[in-house]
Amino acid sequence: MPSYSSWFSRREVADPVADAALSTLTNKRIIHGRVTKNVSAATAASPVEVTFQEFLHAEGEDEDAMEEDESDDEALPLAMAAQAVRPSVEHNQFTHAHLLGQLDEVIRREEIRKLQNKLPSTPSTTSRSPTPTESVSSVETDLEFDGNAWHLDQIALNETVKARNEFSLMPTSWQMHFRGIPFPEGLFYVKKKETSARPRIYQRNDKYELQGAMTLRNLISIQARIRDITTELRRDRRLIKSRKLQRWEQYESEPKPEPPSDHEDDDDDKDGYGAESAQESDEDEPLKEQVRNHIKEIVHHLRRPLKKAIEWAKEDGGIVKYGKQLPPNIGVWVYKDIDTSTDPHNEGEISRRMCQLSAEWQKQVPNDEDVPEGKEMPTPPVIFGFFIMQNILSIVTIDPSKDDAPAHIFCQLNMAEYNQQQWNALAIMLTICWARDCLLAAIPTFPQFHVIEKSDSSDPDA
Repeated sequence: MPSYSSWFSRREVADPVADAALSTLTNKRIIHGRVTKNVSAATAASPVEVTFQEFLHAEGEDEDAMEEDESDDEALPLAMAAQAVRPSVEHNQFTHAHLLGQLDEVIRREEIRKLQNKLPSTPSTTSRSPTPTESVSSVETDLEFDGNAWHLDQIALNETVKARNEFSLMPTSWQMHFRGIPFPEGLFYVKKKETSARPRIYQRNDKYELQGAMTLRNLISIQARIRDITTELRRDRRLIKSRKLQRWEQYESEPKPEPPSDHEDDDDDKDGYGAESAQESDEDEPLKEQVRNHIKEIVHHLRRPLKKAIEWAKEDGGIVKYGKQLPPNIGVWVYKDIDTSTDPHNEGEISRRMCQLSAEWQKQVPNDEDVPEGKEMPTPPVIFGFFIMQNILSIVTIDPSKDDAPAHIFCQLNMAEYNQQQWNALAIMLTICWARDCLLAAIPTFPQFHVIEKSDSSDPDA
């Protein structure tokens, strides 16, 4: 079987060590939300049956704190990595079965690594060349699972979001709730098990099925309003720029005002004197205030359904039974004055927020001497963050099981893009449902987490 330089690269390499830099995932490209290919109606390959060891939780921050707490801390390491959908001809070659095969191969190598770690280390008495299996697994252990590598949960979600038009994502019982929405038939599957081994959108408790479907519909429908507001926002910004340009042209055509007598006789100062006043005018203040109101409205329309979706996942998974024992592993943050994720301050702020949540989970891991003999060390779950930058929504992950793991921006969705509202909503719900499933499997590994029993009271009004 050919070896690959990393999980996201489908290019065969002769020497994996030569492409070691790829394992750090510092590629500046990201997955955008655009999906144009229809889902294949062919029978999908059976899902990978595997129990992951590291998981997620779903809880947001206080709404006021998210708006007010915006600081200028020093930027932390941030790796923005993933791979956009390939061109049509090349992309068609990598179908549902191929993507599952890739994920299965990564999981197989991880299992080999775990088995090798359990074996007692004995000195080698013979000199021989390693077998092909040993050679590949040793190289992948060095490259794939270093401090900058992706966790298996990150890989699973990334592959699913990247090709969400190739996977079956929702049970057929949800299909009736999406009449009028152009979802292809291949997007739905017959649910036979209570839980899924890979990222999917479904309810764990049947009484929350309707609420979950309506939550997804709300994420789809709200994007039409966001698109309208974004159109008005762009129009107002263009008007402000055109007015500035007109004032500048007028300033250039008129005689320059003489600087004050106490002003230093400098040619540069003479040329620049009055230029700032030519670009700024009180006439723009109403438009600027309107722009700020548009941004606030976009943030409001986007953050509200996000928090409702997270609350639904908590109720559906029974996470609320644990109260506030669990640190949050999903956060929603807002940056009203940042357009894209390429701003240096933005990168540092994203890393700072994600590292804060990572540190909270690392505090929950007991010391080695506190773990009973025969028990595995609890592993913190992967942490997810939604960062709202006007009409752009970035989904970020970080692995708290590694102290030096960077934050990965693996998906960026334009919530104002035409004909992409259903695919954007699927990416959001996939992330939230995957967080719920992974956390519920991780909670039993932490002995300090327990269900909080509600005290029964004889007085119903108490």
